[in-house]
Amino acid sequence: MHLTKTPLVLTALLIAAVCASGCKREVTLHSYDKAAMEAIKQYAPEYVLDNNGRVVELKLENKQLDDAVFEQLSALTALRALSLYGSSVPDAGLEKLQAVGQLQAVGLGATPITDKGLSHLAKLPQLRWLWLNGHTGVTPTGVADLKQALPDLTVFE
Repeated sequence: MHLTKTPLVLTALLIAAVCASGCKREVTLHSYDKAAMEAIKQYAPEYVLDNNGRVVELKLENKQLDDAVFEQLSALTALRALSLYGSSVPDAGLEKLQAVGQLQAVGLGATPITDKGLSHLAKLPQLRWLWLNGHTGVTPTGVADLKQALPDLTVFE
C-alpha cells in the first residue's frame, strides 16, 4: 500500500512545483467591477485584473469620453493605473476620480484638461505619477500647485 501512495505524492509534488513556476489560474472579472466595465465596453477598454479579479489597470486611450464614463470609473475602487492619453477628458470628469482612492498613476497626455481639472487630482492621496506629455491646457502654475498638494508626485511633461 505504501508503494501505491508514493507515485501519487510525487505526482502532486511535481504538479505543485510546475504550477509554482508558471501556472496561472484563470482570473475572471469580480462582481464589484462588472457593471462599470459593462457600461464602458463600447470604448473597447484594455485592462488588467489582480488575483481577485479587480480591475487595477485601465486604458481608455484616444477615445471620445463623456461625464458618464467617469461615473463608471469612480466605481472601480481597486484601480491603481489609468491611461486616458489622447482622449476627450472633461475637467469635471476628473473630479469623479476622487472615489478611486488607490489611484497611483494617471496618464493625461494629449488631453484637453486645464488647471481646473488638474486641481481635482490633488484629492488623490496615493497619486505618485502623472503624465501630461503632449498638448494639454495645463499651465506651469497648475502643475506647481498640484506638486505642492502632493509632494511625492512625479509629473512627466
